[in-house]
Amino acid sequence: MVKALNALSIEIKGAVFVFYDGCDTGSATGSALRWCRMGGSDMFQGMASQSVTSLATGLGLTLLAIGISAGSANAACPEKPLAIGVFGPLTGPSADFGTMAMNSVKLAVADYEKQQGACKIEIKPFDSQGAAAQAPALAQRAVRDASVVAIIGPQFSGEAKAAMPILNAGGIPSVTAVATNPSLTKQGWTYFHRTSGNDANEGPADARYIVTELKAKKAAVVDNSTEYGKGISDFVRSTLKKDNVDVPVSESLDINAPDYSATVNKLKAAGVEAVYCGCYYAEAGRLLTQMRNAGVKATLVGPSGLYDHRFLATVGKKNAEGTVASTQAVAPGHFKGSDAFEAQYKAFTKSEPLPYAPETFDAANAVLKAIAAGNTDRKSINEWLSNSADFQGVSGRIKFDKDGTVPGGTTSFFVVKGGAFHFQTSFDDSNL
Repeated sequence: MVKALNALSIEIKGAVFVFYDGCDTGSATGSALRWCRMGGSDMFQGMASQSVTSLATGLGLTLLAIGISAGSANAACPEKPLAIGVFGPLTGPSADFGTMAMNSVKLAVADYEKQQGACKIEIKPFDSQGAAAQAPALAQRAVRDASVVAIIGPQFSGEAKAAMPILNAGGIPSVTAVATNPSLTKQGWTYFHRTSGNDANEGPADARYIVTELKAKKAAVVDNSTEYGKGISDFVRSTLKKDNVDVPVSESLDINAPDYSATVNKLKAAGVEAVYCGCYYAEAGRLLTQMRNAGVKATLVGPSGLYDHRFLATVGKKNAEGTVASTQAVAPGHFKGSDAFEAQYKAFTKSEPLPYAPETFDAANAVLKAIAAGNTDRKSINEWLSNSADFQGVSGRIKFDKDGTVPGGTTSFFVVKGGAFHFQTSFDDSNL
């Protein structure tokens, strides 16, 4: 009797032999013969080696009749390419994050395709423009596309919150590196994974930087009213309060407003020494320019949304001097293997790796490793990610816990000097 176990293997019962994909479960015993594929090579376990073709002939079987041919590509791979979606701001004001994600995924896929027996991979863009309002429609499109077996993203917390209920219900495994709001892992989404730390660590670290490095006694905290910006700023507010820092100005900004003079006037009147802006580069740039024009000399501090070369171009070299940006991503040039990864990234993309490029590369590799292990549908890929993923990635160990997060974490800080961001220090999240 011939029984299809799944899309990846075929079993022929009755003490004849069994076809497997992978040779890592030990040799067959007794009259059962084990055919398996390891590294693209065909072999038998449980008897002296014979060619697949000659054994089949001796048993009166035709390999083509059961969908296997000697020397064929990985039997686990479907004929059509498997699609991996990149979900994030591929265009619009935050396109740098989307471009970084697309480049990182392309690099990971290029590495994977060098392996013998690799499945065909297609990368499909899902451009949110960084707008949470566009995320549900994109998620629905991904779910309807049967070729999409996994998503790298969604990139931002707001779009992740809007898209994940749909992606989770549709059974699409999603691995993000940039959506850092801690509430995302508390929604019961079994198809959500994250390869970076979260704002529950970065926010307190940012506050501790204001206290220990800037030694500020009076600080302001503003945010851009987004899921990401307000979320991380609330952690800064609560930590500064615990550290007895006076916060005379605490408010939310309109992310699209051109004029922040009302807030700037409050900052000037209060005489704050530091201003924390839970913002992206665009609104942070407008705020800082207006602060400097009004004579406010307080140091601007912000999270990873501020760590963007376009911020520097927006505010100019003089105004940017001394600005501090943090990130939960590993610091470029300051992690194990950084030189090799950054050289590979630059050669492949012709660009510098932004923060979260290593984490996004690892996110893509997690999905690709699942596929390489013989999982080619959404459910089996997700099960592998949740239960079997455990490897040393570029950014650190990739092993997802029950909430879909990875262990450990570090918050790195960069200070603008001479018109460029320079790494200054990092805080281990376990010490916060």
